[in-house]
Amino acid sequence: HYEHFALTGVYADHGELAPDALGVVLTVGDIRVWHVGDTAYRPDKWQSVFNMDIDIIVPPINGAFGNLNGVEAARLAHDARARVAIPCHFWMFVEHNGDPAQFMAACKEYAPTVQPVLLSQGELFMYQKR
Repeated sequence: HYEHFALTGVYADHGELAPDALGVVLTVGDIRVWHVGDTAYRPDKWQSVFNMDIDIIVPPINGAFGNLNGVEAARLAHDARARVAIPCHFWMFVEHNGDPAQFMAACKEYAPTVQPVLLSQGELFMYQKR
């Protein structure tokens, strides 16, 4: 039972062929999850999101078709001051594998206060705000 639930669409840049691309911030109680959506790295467009106290960020890391790569995703996790980063959009298609190892290493370098978490399909992740 949660008193507060909100879904907020936020900016995403997936190129000219997808002008309606969106990311989503899901707020449940006092926990905020930012599913970045298909997007390039555009920190200047996300200042309002950076001020939302993001707990978990879910960025793409495939680096193809205008999406973030692992380094950009780690930088975005840092920019957002997220507590946890769960990468997505890797190993989905032959054309753009993404590199979870690159993301994990980039988190150590660019986002050392963020906990990176790699999940398998269907794997449960429980988050509890401190």
